[in-house]
This record gives sequence, structure tokens and C-alpha cells, in this order.
Amino acid sequence: MEKMKKQYYDVFKDLEDYPEATIIEAHSKRGPGKTYGFLWGCLSRGITFLYLKRTQKDIELLALDDFNPLKPINRDHGTEYRMERIYEGINGVYDGDGAVPKGYCLAMSAVHKYKGFDMSQVQIICLDEYIPQLGERINRKEGDLLLDLYMTVNRDREERGEPPLKLILFANATELFCPITETFRLVDDLAEMNATGEEVRYLEDRGILLRWIPYSASANKETAIYKAMAGTKWAEMAFEGKFAYNDNSRIKKVPLKNMVCFADLTYNGKTYYLYHHSTNGLFYMCTSRGQSEDHYDLDIEADVRRFYLQYGIILRNEISDGNMFFSDYSSYNLIFNYSKIFKKL
Repeated sequence: MEKMKKQYYDVFKDLEDYPEATIIEAHSKRGPGKTYGFLWGCLSRGITFLYLKRTQKDIELLALDDFNPLKPINRDHGTEYRMERIYEGINGVYDGDGAVPKGYCLAMSAVHKYKGFDMSQVQIICLDEYIPQLGERINRKEGDLLLDLYMTVNRDREERGEPPLKLILFANATELFCPITETFRLVDDLAEMNATGEEVRYLEDRGILLRWIPYSASANKETAIYKAMAGTKWAEMAFEGKFAYNDNSRIKKVPLKNMVCFADLTYNGKTYYLYHHSTNGLFYMCTSRGQSEDHYDLDIEADVRRFYLQYGIILRNEISDGNMFFSDYSSYNLIFNYSKIFKKL
């Protein structure tokens, strides 16, 4: 039993070690037991929780015995936890024949349907698989929806002298950029951790803990599927926990000597500066302040279109030609996936 327990990531250890952290993000290769550790940690401590999945169909499946995520907990601890449908897109977690929910499961896609509800008894929220699987369609405003839900559940907890609601984000390491990493401005920190192998990064001023989990109970490199897929991007993601599907070839520090700043743009509260080398023609985008009279605020629709027409296509071509570099991943993604981010173009 002790050996089994060590295979599961215990988010509550991080909550104890970083008591001031309001948000804990944990990403990994497949199989470290993030969900198991969270659910058992809440149930064994008597903590009322809200467990989030992306779609209403996810929530419906969890209420079926064959898909009940509490089955491994019941197996290991002799408990009788079950999930039951309360309403469309909402499940309750119950103990045996108990009638009072120990926790709740809610579909992110159904959040907008429910307004004015009171979940003040909830102490912790967990969004599982917050990074979508490859090819999965998601709401571009998912980060904002999550924050709106957080505020609804948190209500006036802190004004009443209670500790703030905790938010846990779990994912497998597939794509760095998604609505939540963008909204929460985590892309660059996660990219740097991925590049250096850093396991823990605490953003103390923001109360955010980022955790890369390097171990797994199931991602065994001796398995047949690993031998079949060794060396592929999928294997790097599934067995090594790397953001293998992201291209970092255009990310590097470039000296600003002989560079001329020709424009700056602000997006999601962050300002980027565009430079052009006066002799070799290299383009560079970074956060180092430069002097420019050409300003764009990408939170303004007119500026989104204006920047695209003036520079967007040109800079995308410079990236393809290997003639443009970026100081961080978020700036690269902003230009390279500009049309995808601003779909109205």
C-alpha cells in the first residue's frame, strides 16, 4: 500500500509547502495520478470541492459506474464513494448511502447556464485537463469563464475573514498555448520550465505555483508502446512530460545593438517591441522598451486589424524565412498564430 501511494502526485503537499499560493498548476507526462491525489486528498480531509471537466458529456460519463473516477479510491481505501447526477451538467459526490454531497462535478461548458448559485461551502476548485487534447475544440474565452466561476464561488470569503478559494489546474503536457495559459499569462514561465527541466517555479508576487511532475505510475519506458513510438513527439509528451509539439527554434536572445524599434503592441496587459536590424535586416520582438511612434493596442478591434494589415503578414513571412526571432514563446505565438488568436480577421 505504501508503494502504491508514492506513485500519486499529492497536490496537498504543495498546498502545505506554499500556503500563500492561490493557484497551483501541475503538468506532467501521462499517469502520475493527479486526479486521484486531488480527490482522495479532499475526501480524506473532509474538504468540500468542485471538480471541473470541459463538457457536459464528460460529467454525464463520470456518473456512470464504469467511468467513475472514484473507483480506484474505493478499491484502495475500502470506501463507497459514488457520483450521482444532480442536474444537467452537475454531479454530486456521495459517500455510501449519504445524502449530503462531499463535493461537486461541473461542466465548464454549462457554467454560463447557471447564475446566482451559492457554492460558498466549496473550499477548492480543480479543473482537470485544462490544456485541451490535440484536435479538441474549445471556447476561446475559457480562461475568462473559469475566472468568472472562481469569483462566483469565492464570493465574499476574504471579506468575511476566510482564506481565499484555491484553484488547481491539471494537464498533460501537450500544447503550451491555450485559452487558460494565455489568460493567466503562464505561457512563458511554462516554456522556460520545459526548456530547462525546472520542476517547480513559484511566482510569489502572483501567488501561483507551477509544478512539472517528472514521474508517472504508468508511463513506463519498458512498455511495448514506448518501444514502438520512441523518438516521436507523442512519446516525448506521453513518456517524458515535455511540450514536444511546440516549436522553440525561433526563441532566442538577440542583442539590440544596431536595432531600430519601429513599432510596439500591447496585448493582455503586456507590451512588446518590434525591432529591425539596420544592416542585416533581422527582425526581433521582445519586451525591452524601445522608442516608437507606431503603437497598437490589440485589445482594440480596430488596432487588431490595422496591425495585421501593416505588419502581420510581413512578419509571418519573415518567421518562415528564418529572419525573425523572439525573446519568449508568447511573443512568437502572438505573431505566428495571429489569425488564429484573432479569428475575426
